[in-house]
Amino acid sequence: MEVYDVDQGIRLGDFLGQWKCITILACDSSENRIFKEDKKLGEREKGGNKCVGGTVNVSLNCTWVLGATKDSKKTMSVTTSEGEGAAGEGGKGGVMGKMPSMTMPNVKMPKISRPGFLGGKKAPTKLELAPHFNVVLEVCKAVGLAKADMFGKSDPCARIMFDKDGDGDLDELDRSHIVNKDLNPVWNYRMKKCLIPSGEDGKLEEEVKKRTVVVEVYDCDARMLGDFLGQVTFNCSELMARKGENKVAHALGQKEGAKKKSKLVKGEIFLSVEVEFKKGRSEEEYFEDLDKEEEAKKLAEEKQLAKDLSAGGFSATNTFEDDYLDDENDNLLHRG
Repeated sequence: MEVYDVDQGIRLGDFLGQWKCITILACDSSENRIFKEDKKLGEREKGGNKCVGGTVNVSLNCTWVLGATKDSKKTMSVTTSEGEGAAGEGGKGGVMGKMPSMTMPNVKMPKISRPGFLGGKKAPTKLELAPHFNVVLEVCKAVGLAKADMFGKSDPCARIMFDKDGDGDLDELDRSHIVNKDLNPVWNYRMKKCLIPSGEDGKLEEEVKKRTVVVEVYDCDARMLGDFLGQVTFNCSELMARKGENKVAHALGQKEGAKKKSKLVKGEIFLSVEVEFKKGRSEEEYFEDLDKEEEAKKLAEEKQLAKDLSAGGFSATNTFEDDYLDDENDNLLHRG
């Protein structure tokens, strides 16, 4: 487990330390091996350890599916930083052992799920179960952007910021892929849903109506946000009134509250708006809706792929998450 400083909320920066732990099993059916301790962050072999220090609080809960003892053939020796220990010498909960592979003869391994997930799917939040509106912005394209790079054009991406808690602070909800060297980029990127709370009758409270949604455009340098190229600002009431708008142009404006106006702000951005009301529902109904959405998304992707293949090309679908998270996810134990 590694700890990093994150630059611009986008990419991993300075390495702050790591804690290593061999895959472990608690081989006792009567008690689980549970601990919650502070572990010192250590250095890595590759170098770059100038910022290493401090501790990380780790909680571990492992359960072995057999009633194993230290005499069991399926019980393995303990491997610790101090060296090898005999089988059965683990602490509370039985034996801690090194697992050479994910499967063992005649042993039924339990399904692994990540905390906060139900049946391999993310557990819904209170807002997702309560009455709310799903608002989806599609960033279609921009035209007439300013040239931000000294020896080129601009490498623009768009991102959506949302005051989801009503406290005035904007949180990044999603961002598009980067279009390199283009002052008239075409994204056709559907942003993640803005969840806007409402009553059972679909009416918004006055405070909710004033919450802010901002679409920003930036030039990107080395996949990090660079020069600000403009933004469009809505409150929730204004945005929902635009339901059904398709590729409508909006003039890019200056960042609100900026002391100095940027000379790089110019052009227009084209947006589409979808609004869907969701009544209050149970967790079971939530997962049913989720399955329907995933099936619809899969069909749309297959349709788009067939269209791309027939045209002899592919659409730009790489996103920030594709670039930065997929490699990491490949190293995780898949849930469910």
